[in-house]
Amino acid sequence: MKQFLKSDFLKNSGKLFGSFGIAQLISFLLVPVLSRLYPAELHGEMEIFLQILAIGGAVITLKYDQAIMIAKSRSEAKSVLVLSLAINLAWTFISLLIILVYDGFIARALRFSDIPNWFYLIPGALFLLGCTNTLMVWWNRERAYNRLGSNRIAGAAVGGGYKLAHALRSISGNGLIVGHVVGLAISTLLFIPIRAARILDFDIAELKTVAKKFKSFPLWATPGSLVNVIGSALPVLAITFFFDKSTTGYFSNATKLTFVPLSAISFSISQVLYERLARLRDKEVRFDLSINTLQFLFFIALLPVVIITVWGDILVPFILGEGWETAGLIAQVMVIFYFVMYLTSPFAVAYEVYNRLNVQFMFTGLFALLTAVALVVSFKISDNVFVGLSAFCLTGIIIRLAMLASCFKLIGKAILTKVFYGVLIIAGAVLLGFAVRYYLFG
Repeated sequence: MKQFLKSDFLKNSGKLFGSFGIAQLISFLLVPVLSRLYPAELHGEMEIFLQILAIGGAVITLKYDQAIMIAKSRSEAKSVLVLSLAINLAWTFISLLIILVYDGFIARALRFSDIPNWFYLIPGALFLLGCTNTLMVWWNRERAYNRLGSNRIAGAAVGGGYKLAHALRSISGNGLIVGHVVGLAISTLLFIPIRAARILDFDIAELKTVAKKFKSFPLWATPGSLVNVIGSALPVLAITFFFDKSTTGYFSNATKLTFVPLSAISFSISQVLYERLARLRDKEVRFDLSINTLQFLFFIALLPVVIITVWGDILVPFILGEGWETAGLIAQVMVIFYFVMYLTSPFAVAYEVYNRLNVQFMFTGLFALLTAVALVVSFKISDNVFVGLSAFCLTGIIIRLAMLASCFKLIGKAILTKVFYGVLIIAGAVLLGFAVRYYLFG
């Protein structure tokens, strides 16, 4: 562990996290301000918009962008980059047609009485998202960690600044959504290479070759990613359908205060871990790196997670302001699930590195199916948002831990015993936290 803490792996992850941490800090500091400037319903609309982007983003490049990292040469990686951007452009036009033709149907399905103006921002936002995701993998392959980090800071700062200005100047429309699109545009512009015109210099035959070579990504990674995203979006979609957009807004800000900070660390680690696992051939070295990473992630987040689990109903409304008590209770219910997501997400790159995308698809499909059943059935029976989310979390935690064990089996060794010890530690810490709370306040 001492060697791990001094390794270049953690230093490169630290570069990303330092920059991403600043970006997340900007977003985090804006949450209590925006919660007072925008009503919960508009936060709910923003969350719906983000989930639509996430679902569209799962197919916008057919996941060829992920193949950039494992391409054998730089020229092959460039061909995959061009292929990914071309597919992104094609899907953008398809999404535009879908919005223009089915806007009314989609609006009614999401319980809107009228078609919101921000619907027509979706195709452009999807294009920007596809470009950003593709170029992010390219710069990760190039180990341009400073560029990756500064891009996030700029996007968060400009997008956040617009959200504030929109509300303070009382401009009509949902400034949260417009600000997000502005941030995506800035990120895309800053990611464009200086000699971007060279992208237009490509060989059609080479594009066909790489499309065939990496066909497992559209065949397995795309449906797997789509199912995974739909599974993650289920709480938002189900809350919107069974309850209202204000409750969706409470859920959204609870997520921003719990999962978003954790995801900044998780994402930074995953980007460097992806590059490292793609190069390492020694099974023992791979496993040592991975298990040290897992232990590092577990212990740096354990205390904040326990605090939110025990005190979230008090802390979250204090941060967000009056009227956000429901968000605090949701944070208490969801934070252990988000902790497990944070722990397991970086290691899912093993499925791509070792070409086991079919196994990943099996797990993501199982996750989406079982959590959907748990969520919908519990909502129908109880008509209680907290009961439904509890059922969703419990089911999701079990599947994600099984997925983690599967990833480590691919990387090198089984870790079922360590997973069991981890569950005991988090359970014991939470029980101790509630005992302290009961002792202090009764």
